[in-house]
Amino acid sequence: MTSLFQWIMAKKIILILPDLSAAFDMVDHEILINWLEHWVGLKGNVLKWFKSNLIDRFFSVSFRGCNSKRFHLPWGVLQGSILAPILFSIYMLLLGAIFQKYKVSFHCYADDTQIYLPVRDLNSNSLDALSACLHNVKDWMAAVFLSLTKTNVDLLCSALESMMCFSAQMQLL
Repeated sequence: MTSLFQWIMAKKIILILPDLSAAFDMVDHEILINWLEHWVGLKGNVLKWFKSNLIDRFFSVSFRGCNSKRFHLPWGVLQGSILAPILFSIYMLLLGAIFQKYKVSFHCYADDTQIYLPVRDLNSNSLDALSACLHNVKDWMAAVFLSLTKTNVDLLCSALESMMCFSAQMQLL
């Protein structure tokens, strides 16, 4: 409720919708297991179960009766499974600390992220903070092997008092 109140009081909103490329396929198993243990607090048999489900994955290709050899699959969470969006959300947990550092509001579920910033005035200070936040996000994503599609994000800015709204593409440098 606080976020909605902030939006109403600020009367200006910047909404950024980053698009991750092949997000579920790029999850690093070692990083995810580390976060399951240290950030989520999984231990014992539960952690072992996740390790065996993630680390011991292989794939092969079958075409017209011919099968390739098996290859180890060191990345990704199984798409279409119930756990995939939850595991990806856990993989993205530390992203929240970046947003909080810059006092930027956000919503994340799986690979969908909305970043929004209520601003009283579209001045250089608020835009500089948002820019620094986005650069920090981009660097963090690179460190955990994620990337934004073409480094473009959708940007929506709305000013309630004049009912003005514009949409643009923004490039992260």
